[in-house]
Amino acid sequence: MKKLLAVFLWFQTLCFADGDSILRDLMSVKDKRYVGFSEAFRLMEERKSHVIVETGCDIDGAQPNLFATWAKENRGRLYVVDPSKDLLRACAKCARESINSMECLSEDPVVFLKSFPFQIDLLYLDSVQLFHNNPKHAQLYHLEELKAAMPHFGPETIVMIDDCGLSGGGRGKLVIEYLISNGWKIVSHSYQVILVRD
Repeated sequence: MKKLLAVFLWFQTLCFADGDSILRDLMSVKDKRYVGFSEAFRLMEERKSHVIVETGCDIDGAQPNLFATWAKENRGRLYVVDPSKDLLRACAKCARESINSMECLSEDPVVFLKSFPFQIDLLYLDSVQLFHNNPKHAQLYHLEELKAAMPHFGPETIVMIDDCGLSGGGRGKLVIEYLISNGWKIVSHSYQVILVRD
């Protein structure tokens, strides 16, 4: 039985693509988000993550492309949800090589998250326009997204928030405070912040 378990664990390591190789192919090491994605991919490999939910989509589709490539290489699934159909089309076009590993959904993220039918392994918060001189609206909305998603978290779920390296706490200020007060810890703090259960 021990031999069978050892073979299974060895096979599992073969099934997961190296996150750093995905990053090297798709993002410059000088990118302000490189450190965050490197840590996220390391944690996803370690925790055998499969289901990724990203709220919001940039016009260049860079983050969904990284997550979609991860999902393709690791037999996972990426769900990108954004009210803007134009942004979702741009996202799908950017990630076309991995399109079979992702779903782009034009919906309000909070509504979508409340009824999400699967366990979320990684939640990436990046929706709502962030105004640097007044980040409160984005901060409050991300807190709503988080609370809608939490019933779908497992013990190994990872939460990642974009645009945190900005004045006023960026997007993540309220989400970070809420998670820390509920037994989570920060494992990476760069331009993005990553939290896991303590």
